[in-house]
Amino acid sequence: MKGVTKFDEYPNVKLLLERLEPTQLDELIPLLSKWLDEADGTKNLVKKLDDDLADAQNGANLSKAFKEKPELVDAWEVVNFFSGGVRKDVDILNLINENENLKNICNLYRNGHKSKLYSNLSEFDEAIINHYTKYSSDVRSIAGGFYSSYKNKLDDALEKLPESLNNRDLVYGGYNFSDELISQFINGNFIEFGDVLSTTRLESVAEDFLIIKGGNVYVEIIDSYNGKLIKSLSSLSYEKEVLFVSDALFKVKGIPVAIPHPNGVEGQTVLKVILEQQ
Repeated sequence: MKGVTKFDEYPNVKLLLERLEPTQLDELIPLLSKWLDEADGTKNLVKKLDDDLADAQNGANLSKAFKEKPELVDAWEVVNFFSGGVRKDVDILNLINENENLKNICNLYRNGHKSKLYSNLSEFDEAIINHYTKYSSDVRSIAGGFYSSYKNKLDDALEKLPESLNNRDLVYGGYNFSDELISQFINGNFIEFGDVLSTTRLESVAEDFLIIKGGNVYVEIIDSYNGKLIKSLSSLSYEKEVLFVSDALFKVKGIPVAIPHPNGVEGQTVLKVILEQQ
């Protein structure tokens, strides 16, 4: 079988590959081969996978077990994590390989320098949330043609986080919105941003964004019952950042009004909008 012979030194890996379907081989062999050929220690992952397979072998049912529940073997989880779920989303694999910042964060988990904080999140889930907190304003350009996959993975990760707000919580945001979006802020209108929405529990952080980024809209969100406080995963924990998934729906409450810009420049204003999560 093409490409499998190079794993002769790892008989259990070779056995697994011989039992996988051609489409799976086309995705996995290049990745595992790349690890074998690199000199940065990734070859150890193939050895780790081989050792774990030796522990988990179940005769002719080995391949079936992996297809049904790949998390049975932790090294397979490493493969699945580092490839971003290569069997399902090759775009994420390409994004990781092309973006040094995301790859570096992934490597912290992959090499054991960073431990998972949430049992129901994968290492990749935590890595992509952390990456977003560092590069949120540039993430669309960073992800490029893979942005849709990036956004979907980020949404999936956020959905797994426990709800950290209740309907008495108030969160704030400072943004630089387009005129087209601003025109939709009419009392009673429903708004769906289509992207993950970053907010904060601190008014001062939202005001700082307006000052630093030259923002034009100040938002208060009431009844923010399922925003996800990601302080423990954030690279900027002091911001007390709260994220809402990209399909979160909000309703405009009241008539937006112009208020003095927090930069203190006389005569300069921002639009204050009050939203209620639906």
